[in-house]
Amino acid sequence: MNFRNVGNRVAVDFDFFNLQISNKEALEILKDQKIRHIDVDICEIAKKLVGIAQWRWASRQWEAPHYFDCSALTKWVYGQMGIWLPRRPQQQFEHCEEHGEIIKLEDSQCGDLLFFSSHTRNGKRVGLHEGNGHVCMLVEKNRVICALKSESVKGIYNIALEDMLAARKLQAVGRVCNYHSLTTLLVPPDREIESSDDIKHVILQCL
Repeated sequence: MNFRNVGNRVAVDFDFFNLQISNKEALEILKDQKIRHIDVDICEIAKKLVGIAQWRWASRQWEAPHYFDCSALTKWVYGQMGIWLPRRPQQQFEHCEEHGEIIKLEDSQCGDLLFFSSHTRNGKRVGLHEGNGHVCMLVEKNRVICALKSESVKGIYNIALEDMLAARKLQAVGRVCNYHSLTTLLVPPDREIESSDDIKHVILQCL
């Protein structure tokens, strides 16, 4: 899978490149080109936002990691791994449909996105609508991280999955990718890297 860069980070799947060298050798080549790998755990990153970041409707990515709404949160967290996601819950659902997969809840794993119905639309409270109006991320088998605003809560929360299922209607579970097989690379500002495919070409040019 080809991943679009997010800032100076890009995720790569070396097995997808089908190179005739080992992953270790590929990383050594990239290191010589000032492109280095970094360890990123998106679930741990999301957990660390609880009690620190705040909820803000239509928050911008440049406001992260201080302010999020639900889909700004999932977009930013995945961006830390160098994986680009579109901005809105419905768009993220469609992205999973096209580039990842839609799975059953019982098959979900940490990092998967859960799409729910919502009582708000465009930041305003309305009657419950059936679209993918809310998204959160599974961070443990039975826990999700959500950016929420309601009459009683406002902020970033680590919530029991069963409580979310009781409060909202689950519409779908999306897997963006098998991110456990990916490596996140940090690219220097003088390199023009737009996607993981560009990383492949850097390696090939150095063989």
